[in-house]
Amino acid sequence: LSNKMKIICAGFPKTGTKSMAKALRLLGYTVNDFEEHLENIDEFLNFFDGEKDSTALMSLHRNIDAVVDQPACTMWHTFFQHYPDSKVILMERDSPEEWYASFVKMI
Repeated sequence: LSNKMKIICAGFPKTGTKSMAKALRLLGYTVNDFEEHLENIDEFLNFFDGEKDSTALMSLHRNIDAVVDQPACTMWHTFFQHYPDSKVILMERDSPEEWYASFVKMI
C-alpha cells in the first residue's frame, strides 16, 4: 500500500470530528469523514463480519491523507498497522458526561 495516509483521528463522534475534518481540508488534506465512509460501508461491513481481512478496506484509503469519525475512529489501530508513518490524533471531550450528553442529542 502507498503510505499517503498522514493522519488518523481516533476521536469518537462529538469530540470535534467535523471541526477537525474542516481544519484538515483547509490545510489541503484529503479527508474521509463519516459521509465518505458510507460510500465504502460494504467494505467496512465485510471486514467487521470477518468476511475479508483489512487489506481491501485499507486499499480504498491509499490516496486519502486523513480519516475521521466512525467507523474509522474505532479501528484506528488497523489503519495505523497499514499506515505506520501516520500520526494518530485522539480528540476528547472535557468529561465522559459531557460527551454522552452531546452524543445523546445527536441520536
